[in-house]
Amino acid sequence: MENYNDLVLSYYAAVDSGNERLAEKLLAEILDVVKNDGRVLAQIAKYEIDYHDKADVLAEINAVIWDTSRYPEKRWDPSKGAKFSTWIVRIAHNKADDYIDKACYRIRNY
Repeated sequence: MENYNDLVLSYYAAVDSGNERLAEKLLAEILDVVKNDGRVLAQIAKYEIDYHDKADVLAEINAVIWDTSRYPEKRWDPSKGAKFSTWIVRIAHNKADDYIDKACYRIRNY
């Protein structure tokens, strides 16, 4: 994964300044990088889910990025030492795990 910490920080700055057009453009760039990232896709692939379910997990990741941008205390914070790529890979892992748990629950209770 390329280092796109600066892109994410620019996105947060655009959100904070209220520049919605720039924020939307930067968010689209971030999401494009995330959905094509090998490490993110590898985390999702560990769960052996199909293409449509993978798209659902990626949509959940997108929602996390967007939601956390509105709340500075929930955002990725470079001062904590982790790169954005590490943060987003962990989110991918958690979201894929949650998705499988929900799917298994639906199957067991059907």
